[in-house]
Amino acid sequence: MKFNENEVKIKIDKLISNIKKWNIEYYDNDAPSVSDFIYDQALLELEMLEKAFPNLVREDSPTAILGSSVDNRFKKVAHKKPMLSLNKAYSFDDVIKYINNIQKIIKNVEFILFAEPKIDGLSISIIYEKGILVKALTRGNGIIGEDVTHNVLMIDSIPKKIQYENDLEVRGEIYIPKDKFEQLNKMALANNQKLFANARNAASGSLRQLEANISKERGLEAIIYQVVEPLSHNIFDTKTEREFLKNQGFKTQEFFEKITSQEQLKNVIDSFKNIKNNFNYDCDGLVIKYYDFRWYETLGYTAKFPHHSIAFKYEIEKAITKLIDIVASVGRTGRITYNAILEPVELNQTIVSAATLHNYNYIVDNKINIGEDVYVIKAGEIIPRVVAPVFPKEKSYFKIIKQCPNCGNKLQKIDDNVDQFCLNSECSTKKIRAIIHYCSREALNINELGEKQIEKFFNLNILNEIKDIYFLYQKRDFLNSLGKKVEKSTNNLIENIEKSKKCNLFQVIFGLGIKHIGLQSSKVIAKKINKLQDLFGFSYNELINLDDLGEKSAIEIINFVADEKNKKLMVFLDKTLSYNKNESNEKFKNLIFVITGTLSKNRDEYKKIIENSSGKISSSISKNTNYLLCGDNAGSKLEKAIKLGIKVINENEFEELLNN
Repeated sequence: MKFNENEVKIKIDKLISNIKKWNIEYYDNDAPSVSDFIYDQALLELEMLEKAFPNLVREDSPTAILGSSVDNRFKKVAHKKPMLSLNKAYSFDDVIKYINNIQKIIKNVEFILFAEPKIDGLSISIIYEKGILVKALTRGNGIIGEDVTHNVLMIDSIPKKIQYENDLEVRGEIYIPKDKFEQLNKMALANNQKLFANARNAASGSLRQLEANISKERGLEAIIYQVVEPLSHNIFDTKTEREFLKNQGFKTQEFFEKITSQEQLKNVIDSFKNIKNNFNYDCDGLVIKYYDFRWYETLGYTAKFPHHSIAFKYEIEKAITKLIDIVASVGRTGRITYNAILEPVELNQTIVSAATLHNYNYIVDNKINIGEDVYVIKAGEIIPRVVAPVFPKEKSYFKIIKQCPNCGNKLQKIDDNVDQFCLNSECSTKKIRAIIHYCSREALNINELGEKQIEKFFNLNILNEIKDIYFLYQKRDFLNSLGKKVEKSTNNLIENIEKSKKCNLFQVIFGLGIKHIGLQSSKVIAKKINKLQDLFGFSYNELINLDDLGEKSAIEIINFVADEKNKKLMVFLDKTLSYNKNESNEKFKNLIFVITGTLSKNRDEYKKIIENSSGKISSSISKNTNYLLCGDNAGSKLEKAIKLGIKVINENEFEELLNN
């Protein structure tokens, strides 16, 4: 089909407008309204049109500049050297073109490449002066980044001090480990809160917080892979760079390959696809780079990419199925989530019959319609996601839901949030979710009160709010009448509720479900008060001066306490519960523990003991690790600890360490 230039110009303008909008959503707001699939298709179409009509290429085209802007909430700092992204290869033919381009420029030079996993995280640049970490910047627009030093200082795997005393800049990737990401989303799912679309968004959103306590809570980690201006530090190739970084205490890639032939490279790409999901981070491909840094300036750069490296990306596994219906649900905070009901289909060895659609904007921007075939993916996500229609229509015909699907209250948007909210405090689903959160493992840990049981009791009108939990013992006869042979479970329930009355104060603070107050913030607050009612007297200024507590958290606490109903609940809980004294100490202050192997106790019990003793838990061994608590069937962590000379202890030795 032929286009005249006017039609092409209109198409290019539309593509640029969309891509710019999506860049802001993805890079700046960490709330993409379209899938990577849709985004990549649009960018590829724009590149093809610009190649066919070079006279229509705009100076502000996203193909010529990096995607994100700089968040005005953070101090803007210029990068000493531009922080470029990598050009992408989607086939081995694309990789061969990259190799041929290198060999055209540097002829008769030994062909050596280096390949390592491409982490799907957030790029970071870290600056040291005289061995001290002084600044950390996001990529930003590649020229100017955002100063996120306050959050990077919370990441255990990034050394705050190194032995190398010359000024140094290193770059790497910040990510959330898979197990931590799964834990975050499981907690959100249990409370019907907004899920992170993927671990990359979670890492980006966590690092770009004004409040450091949020970054700390979410367990960010970092892998460092680059020394900026390596030749000035007598680093001439990828091998010496890697050794230098490890010696300074940085966490580096465990997998890497030195490649000397195209055949070897093909084998590495093919075989890596089978192991890329074994890492504790999301990996969507390989970074392939020329081995010898002395040729990098000769190879040159574009405005967006260096010529010395390329990112090979594997295609995400997806399934095609029919979208039967779109339904909405309401969470503990009142946020509305749109979900897809699907014809069952197999994906990643599981049967998928439902998937998230995030919010109404996502449905509209992706042109998703009921009754059509759609692509579904499950890449590093706790629940599947609809990414695009197979045969896109001109638009989505799905009408926005205007009333809460539960209580019928009119939905509203808060500030510039893309999400809709039910603000009805009496909405039954919100009340149920609040009770579920209060009883969850991280809060009061009342095992016998699970989601289904709470819903059942709510519908029976015997459990309408948190306070009612502590009067269920008065309903013993009624509970026993609900079925045959239920006396034992009733006794267990009442016994566990009674046991839960003796608890740590931070568990109760967390259980209240105050917006922006996670587990770590709850512990910070608990150290400063003896009972919940002590919060009544705290001013805004006193709250923001607490360690790791920021403006948003302080405002939410003030708002929560100002509600008369919440005040009454806090007074009741202070009277009903018995808070443990000296719930935390500094026995393990400044000590970092890693846990591995099969232990006699639940691993979470050990984590709780360590954290209550002011110690820190890391998911990986590094030079900064103090102890490896090791059980049976330990794997690579034990080997690495021995190599690094890390103290390895068993459970008995841990008890001795705790008690002495």
